[in-house]
Amino acid sequence: MTTATIAPTQRTPRLAPDVEEELARYEARVDAFLRGDLGAEEFKAFRLMHGVYGQRQQGVHMIRVKVPHGDLTPAQFRRLAELSETSSNQQAGPASGVGHVTTRSDLQFHYVPLDRTPAFLRGLAEVGLTTREACGNTVRNVTACFLAGVCRFEAFDVTPYADLVSRYFLRHPLVQALPRKFKISASGCSTDCALAGIHDLGIVATVRTVDGRTERGLKLYVGGGLGAFPIPAQLLEAFVPAEELLAHVEAILRVYEAHGERKDRNRARIKFLVQKLGVAEFRRLYVEALDVVRSEGKRYPTVGETVLDIEAVDEVHAPSEGTPFAPKAAPAGATPYEVWRAANVLEQKQKGFYAVQVLLVRGNLTAAQFRGLADVAERHASGRIRTTIHQNVSLEWIAEADLPAVFEELSAIGLAEAGALGIHDVVACPGSTTCQIGITKAIELGAALHDRFVGRFAKEPDLAGIRVRISGCPNSCGHHHIGSLGFFGTSRNVDGEPVPHYQVLVGGSGDGETVRIGRPVLRVPSARVPETVERLIALYRERRGAGETFDAFYRRIEIAVVKGRLIDLADVPPKEADPAVREDWGGGFSLKGVGKGECSA
Repeated sequence: MTTATIAPTQRTPRLAPDVEEELARYEARVDAFLRGDLGAEEFKAFRLMHGVYGQRQQGVHMIRVKVPHGDLTPAQFRRLAELSETSSNQQAGPASGVGHVTTRSDLQFHYVPLDRTPAFLRGLAEVGLTTREACGNTVRNVTACFLAGVCRFEAFDVTPYADLVSRYFLRHPLVQALPRKFKISASGCSTDCALAGIHDLGIVATVRTVDGRTERGLKLYVGGGLGAFPIPAQLLEAFVPAEELLAHVEAILRVYEAHGERKDRNRARIKFLVQKLGVAEFRRLYVEALDVVRSEGKRYPTVGETVLDIEAVDEVHAPSEGTPFAPKAAPAGATPYEVWRAANVLEQKQKGFYAVQVLLVRGNLTAAQFRGLADVAERHASGRIRTTIHQNVSLEWIAEADLPAVFEELSAIGLAEAGALGIHDVVACPGSTTCQIGITKAIELGAALHDRFVGRFAKEPDLAGIRVRISGCPNSCGHHHIGSLGFFGTSRNVDGEPVPHYQVLVGGSGDGETVRIGRPVLRVPSARVPETVERLIALYRERRGAGETFDAFYRRIEIAVVKGRLIDLADVPPKEADPAVREDWGGGFSLKGVGKGECSA
């Protein structure tokens, strides 16, 4: 069978020889598999290394596009629009024909027939994007603060360092067959917006003064992760000179590659290695590996040799204290523009410029919205677009005089909703809509909660800081462990049939350098999650202390009290009394199609 092609929208650029060779090899393997000349298991491992992931639905695939530190150009956004239209099965369902922003700032495209994937990957390569190592046992997409470079609280811009790590380890021989996947984040200050504490390796900017001279450095946290066994990362290095970062990262990866678990995939992440050895022994092995790396005399590339030209606008300083971004309510009687500006617009550290947070319901973008955002970025945001780990988009370098026009243009494409990072801006994975191991339709529950709470943050300011995170299974792709309110999908047999449920967690947080894992309460039917959220808000309002935040309250209150408030919601009545309680959001419920995930194949 011959693979499909996509007609380029402009003259096809010449690709680097190694990229061209990689694409040709991928196309040949796809053809071999479709002819029956290549086994399914061998092909699965190969396509995963190239970011092509199996779906719950047979015959179609999800393509995951790596977006290092979230940065994209208008040209790339327009190509993504084209690919979403021409490469996915438009009749497959609501998840087709759109791009989905993930909690790693990646973009995923679903319902792509296998014979169209080579053209999809080539279309990405033509605009400098890749899916290489977006899946599999390798270094995944390197994330960064969504306000890196413009936040007045940061010590310095970590974007070039995230970019450096991403570029250096892409296709690096060391990381082609790690024990399991390896996730890296980079934050600009101790507020840690990039969530170092839940990463295999978390990098946090810091500064110190030596002989009257300010030096930039990086803290290194190792061994964090969520999933079925959440473990916070531990501090490995309090200060690594920024110019030495790559050597230290390589030393950590060498320890993991040499000592990580390779028999039991459920214990193969680096968090289990750190837990098994203890941080002191892990540090000893790491120091030994670092000595070996240094003895090899390898010359590492530096930030100044990357393609990014960010250092010209950067500065090193002691960061201010405070919260980088939180939605704010406008005064009563405010216009829609004023409500949006108060909630979604942040003043940059560069005087006269602003960053705008674009809220994406379900984390999705249509082709028209891809193109519309590209236009807005070119006209008003210096051509910079950033996907965020909150499944949104950030536009930066917008002059104050341009803000009204940005609002109007975002309104025209349905992306001017106020309240980014508010209670209705729910983080949720696709769940069982497409995922092979998903149990519930997390993304549909997220949309339902969005619809229930949208607009309320402006009228009820105490809701502004509540972060809701949902996963369709225990694996925490939606980061449910670190939500103010977290939910993960499960199934419970009632009267001999499966009923969709969610485990409720309260009081989690990933911001700051101390991760707080949410406390489990009980399971409630999927249909009753919105009522569960309402009751938890009511309990907070009834019993909170003076000035006590929602998160602090749910870290303090006894779980027995919380459970008592929700216990009646856990009961499932006879089917004839209330059949809707047995359905999932988005309709129906079935465990058919739930299988083994491909994450570490």
